Amino acid sequence: MISAIAIIIVAPSQSNDATSLSMLIVPAAAAALLGGFRRLDLAVVGGIVLGVLGGLVAQIDEVALVRNFLPFLFIVVLLLWTQRKEVWDAAR
Repeated sequence: MISAIAIIIVAPSQSNDATSLSMLIVPAAAAALLGGFRRLDLAVVGGIVLGVLGGLVAQIDEVALVRNFLPFLFIVVLLLWTQRKEVWDAAR
């Protein structure tokens, strides 16, 4: 049901070629990573945050190109954040 609602919301704003539809996977993976692939509530919040940030970045002409790389940046930051404890424990 959540997937159907998401498709209804996203479909009118996307072109229906294979490239643009396949690029929907990256933000979805970033949102799921925030939820740890276990918590749906955090994944939904992550998706909303990514959407809002993408919309805000698209409004600024100087950084509008960064909008496409925002999910990748989100993934890298989340992966580094989740690995910080292991690095700090090894340093002790």
